[in-house]
Amino acid sequence: MNAINEPAPITTASLEDVMVSFRACAPVFNALGDKFRQDIVMLLAQDERLNVNQIAERMPLSRPAISHHLKVLMQAGLITLERVSRENFYSLSLDTALADLRRLVEQAEVSCT
Repeated sequence: MNAINEPAPITTASLEDVMVSFRACAPVFNALGDKFRQDIVMLLAQDERLNVNQIAERMPLSRPAISHHLKVLMQAGLITLERVSRENFYSLSLDTALADLRRLVEQAEVSCT
C-alpha cells in the first residue's frame, strides 16, 4: 500500500486473473445494465439514503418493481439497507464494487494490451 492506503499498482496479471476479475464484476455489470437501476443509484448518490416510497415518488415504477431493483443492487453489493423502526432505508455502498472494477481494469491493461 502507498502513503494514502491505496493498493500498489498491478504490474503482472495473467489472462486467468483477468477472467477471475471479470467473474467477480459480473453482478455489478448485471445490476448496472438496467437504466432504472442506474437511476436508483443516481438518486441515492444525490440523497444519501432513501426508502422505497421516496424512490417511488421520483420514478415511473411501482413499489414492487423498485423493491426488485433494490434487491438486485443489494446482491451486487452496490447498496446497503438500514432498518429504522419499520422502514428500510437504502444507501450507496460502492467501495467494494469500485475496487473490483479498478482491479479488472488494471489487470486488463497489463495483460490484454
